[in-house]
Parts: sequence; structure tokens; C-alpha cells
Amino acid sequence: MTKNEGLGRVLTSLADVFTKVFVQKGFRLEGEIAETLSQMKEGDLSSLSRLPGVLKDSTLNSMYGDSFFARDHRVVAKDLCGSVLLYAPDSTPPSFPMPTGIITATAGYSMSAKDRETAQASPGTIGVYQAQGKGILIISAHEPSKTGTVAIWGMQTQNGRMGMAEIGTRLEIARYERKVIGVDAPYTILPRDSRTKGILGATVQRLPSSESKGADEAYALSL
Repeated sequence: MTKNEGLGRVLTSLADVFTKVFVQKGFRLEGEIAETLSQMKEGDLSSLSRLPGVLKDSTLNSMYGDSFFARDHRVVAKDLCGSVLLYAPDSTPPSFPMPTGIITATAGYSMSAKDRETAQASPGTIGVYQAQGKGILIISAHEPSKTGTVAIWGMQTQNGRMGMAEIGTRLEIARYERKVIGVDAPYTILPRDSRTKGILGATVQRLPSSESKGADEAYALSL
């Protein structure tokens, strides 16, 4: 199976998961959202780039609430891997290609001196971790009275893979530092079914400590 075929199968499964979530939340699937989900089920990779605009024009704008991030950072890192991240700022022109992709690598960290503010912030708060002059996207994730963050290491978009530095640039994370996902940060995260280990041909795997770059736990989606 080629990488594109694997991504197509992932999209098909994600469309089924999204449909179930939307229906459970009482949303009516019609018009553009129904058409986009249909294209995803057919494995159309370009449908990912259209999804943010569709969600932006609907009420389907917050699939993960505070409760998702209000858990141990290691658990959040695992569940976040294989989910879809969409960026749709209000100022984006309709013709602008908004970054959308499957999160392919994540890591959970205990608090350090460099990310103390984000690690202590309300769950779901956006932070910027500076490494070698580049801004890395981190998100506050912890249980009550505890601290922690998750970092997004990689994404697979319709145009290819993005690493940590490119994610930080393309998603303009510096603009939304200290803002909260689903509240005042224009990011939408659509869930992978955490009851399964992966999505069809893609599997969420815990990375060995030698590849975890100092994280408590790190995960990658094998496509």
C-alpha cells in the first residue's frame, strides 16, 4: 500500500468518526459539510483543505472542549496523535489555503523553566516553546492542581508533511499565545477514536525513549 493510499484510508475512517460525533452532538449534516465528508470518505486528500472553511461557516467549531485537555499530559499526547487539526482565522480570505492536517506526532512534557507559564495555564491554552530560534506549538494539558503540556511535532497535510517549525509558522501560533482552543484561538481539533489504537492502516505507536527528545512520552502515527 502506498503512502497516499494509506492517507486515503485514514480520511475514509476519519469521515466516519466525524459523522458519528456530529450526529451525537445533534448537528444536521447537509450542504457543504455533507459534501466534504463524502469526499473524505472517497479518499480525496484535497477535502482536508476545504474542511476549515466549511466548519468556520457552521456551528461545528469545537469538537474538543476543556475536558479533553484537562487530563494527564501523557494521555492527551496519545489521544491527540491521529486527530485532525484545522486552522481557520477570521481574517483568512476565502481563497487562501488554510493549513489542515492529520497530527502525526505528539509529545507530553512535565513543566520546565521554559514552558512554566503554559504548563500552569488553563487546559487547552496555546503556548510557544522556543527551540533553536523556532516557535514550537505546545498546549497546556493537565489534571486539576497539576501541570503539563503537549507538543505537536508533525502534521500530514494535502501538500505533504510539516515539521515542528513549519507548523509554528503556518499556524501563526505567536498570534494566539495564551489563548484557548475552542474559545478564542481559531484552531479546531477533530478527534481520533481513542478507543482504538489507530485508524485503519495507520497505527498510533509510542516512541522509544531514545526518540522522545526528553518528553515523558511521545507518539507517532505510522501511515
